[in-house]
Amino acid sequence: MKSSPIRQSKPFRLISSKAEDPFWNMALDEAIFKEVSAGHSPPTLRFYTFASPSISIGYFQNPAADLNLDLMKTKKIPWVRRMTGGRGIFHHIELTYSFSAPTIRP
Repeated sequence: MKSSPIRQSKPFRLISSKAEDPFWNMALDEAIFKEVSAGHSPPTLRFYTFASPSISIGYFQNPAADLNLDLMKTKKIPWVRRMTGGRGIFHHIELTYSFSAPTIRP
C-alpha cells in the first residue's frame, strides 16, 4: 500500500518568548493550541522560561491534595494548572517548550 505525502499548506512557526509568570505562559500555550487546532495558525513550537520559581500542575490534579498550599503561599511560589495531564512540575532556571500541531485525519 502506497501512502501519500502529508500536505502542509501553512509553514511551521517558531516562537521564542521572554520569561513570564506561570499564568501568562499557560494562557499563551492554550491560546496557541486553540488557534492551531482550529486551523488558524500553523504548527507551532514555542520555547519559554518562567520569570520566577513556579509550579504547574496537570489538568486532573487536586492542588489541595498534591501541593503544600500554605508553604507555597509563605514562599510566594505561584502555581497554575496546565491544560494537559501529568503531574506537577517545578519550574526554575530551565528552558520549557510546547508544541501544537493539528491532528492528521485519514
